[in-house]
Amino acid sequence: MPWLLAATGMAARLCISGSWRPLVIAKSRRIVVVQFGPHDSPGYLAQVVSIVLSAEESWLLIPRYGSASQCGDLTTQPDAEALVFEPSERERLCADLCSRDMAMGAVSQDIYLVGADGNVVVAWDHHREDEGLRVDLRDVKQSTALLADLNTFGAELEVFYTDG
Repeated sequence: MPWLLAATGMAARLCISGSWRPLVIAKSRRIVVVQFGPHDSPGYLAQVVSIVLSAEESWLLIPRYGSASQCGDLTTQPDAEALVFEPSERERLCADLCSRDMAMGAVSQDIYLVGADGNVVVAWDHHREDEGLRVDLRDVKQSTALLADLNTFGAELEVFYTDG
């Protein structure tokens, strides 16, 4: 794996090709929250997640608690703190997210996805079912494209603007 992550509290450093640097996640300018209802089908959820994941080429998956090795069958590395998903693995990541145990207290419950450039952050956590799937985007053009794709699909969503 060409990327490694070392996290201490709220600080994180990312190692890419042997060079450590701070992991900078930019403040969002737009927040998109996709709402889900109790009768939405698994296929609907999978399509929304697929659209969201198409916003970036690759993703860094970071669990809120524990190591990434506790996230099921995604890795066999016992000390992995984060996992990288390249474009060819997007479908696998989507399938894993949609089948994830979201019961309170589940080890795999709270994870965060960070786009490779740090411009997009997806919160896949215990708030998803009652507060929606939160996607923070820094780039206005990127958020506009995501909004257009979600709207074309017919997703129920809200958009918030921040000046951060």
